[in-house]
Amino acid sequence: MSTHFKAALVFSVLLLCIGTLPVSGFAAAWIQVGEKIIDSSQLELEFQRVLPMSVGFHGKISPEKIDTIRNEAESRVIERVYQANYADLNGLSAREDEVLDDYRRYLSTLSQQQIDKMLAVFGKDNLVDSVRLRLNAARAVEAAVDMKVHVGESEIADYYEENKTSFRQPPLYRASHILLKVDPAAPGEEKQAVRDKAEALMLKARAGENFYNLAYYNSDDRSRYVGGDLGRFHQGQTVREFDEAMAELEVGEISDPVRTLYGYHIIKMTEKQPARQLDLKEAAPLIRKSLEKKRREALYSAWMEQLRIEYPLEKLQQ
Repeated sequence: MSTHFKAALVFSVLLLCIGTLPVSGFAAAWIQVGEKIIDSSQLELEFQRVLPMSVGFHGKISPEKIDTIRNEAESRVIERVYQANYADLNGLSAREDEVLDDYRRYLSTLSQQQIDKMLAVFGKDNLVDSVRLRLNAARAVEAAVDMKVHVGESEIADYYEENKTSFRQPPLYRASHILLKVDPAAPGEEKQAVRDKAEALMLKARAGENFYNLAYYNSDDRSRYVGGDLGRFHQGQTVREFDEAMAELEVGEISDPVRTLYGYHIIKMTEKQPARQLDLKEAAPLIRKSLEKKRREALYSAWMEQLRIEYPLEKLQQ
């Protein structure tokens, strides 16, 4: 999903919620970071962007949550202002025509009614300023952090050798099952009846009856519609009792009834691959992603710390 589309989507959600969600309660204020000043209208705009994603199913939100979102919105804006200062200093800031192009791209995804509503609530200047700030901050992050994140092939190979045991793939299974649900609060005779039915289905399966049909007509799990097929999964991805039963089965075998918190399972093993060591080629994408993430986080943290030193922050009430 593109940055432009995501931003437009956020605006669309925001528009749907204008007039129905609480306001942030930001006091009229200026935030000055270096030479840049952001007023409360920008903080309110960011608050309204974050808020729709945090509202409960019934549209309710607690005062404590509003405080949390308010602080988050303020922190985000301040962080972008630091980054925009860096963009200015290093000749990275977007030209006015580029800012307006981005702004028009946002508007192009909205109806005229939505545009009118958005402009009435926030005003064009505030919306354009918000676009400018986000665009310049993104350019600063790309130049100061993202373009400096490099992980060499030798680093990946060294990491693989030092952490080879971390790249063992556990056994891979494919299985089908029949689930007979058991109510934990059911009386003993009812539980026994379910157990007896599970035993009978196990015997039918072991006698060669079509497992697909047995699952389709008897299972209480949604997988009944595909004959009980659970697809492929690794050891450790199911509940303990199910996992232990899987480890004992060979391909084609039918398990005894297995009791779990869900009820009784009759399991048929259809595919089984042993645990194996991933080679460097297989592990490399995982290692690269992990090292790049750690390196980016470290670079970003150090960069932001330096910006906080270079650009003093001051909050002033109007």
